[in-house]
Amino acid sequence: MSVSVPTNSTPLPATESIAYTIAGCSEHSGHYVADNILVDRPQDQSSRWSGAQQPPSVKQWILLRLETLGVVS
Repeated sequence: MSVSVPTNSTPLPATESIAYTIAGCSEHSGHYVADNILVDRPQDQSSRWSGAQQPPSVKQWILLRLETLGVVS
């Protein structure tokens, strides 16, 4: 299956922040719990979530509940 992509540059749709909560996640690693991402501090190590050490066959996941309908990319 192939997908055609237009060659002309089209403007990206407008973006905005959407409030969210953590609805669920896989196991976390140490102090890096999912709720840590609720505060956006990219330079702060404590503002991160990390899945527990698992074999590569075990997928890590986090489920967000958006307060409004949106397309997330």
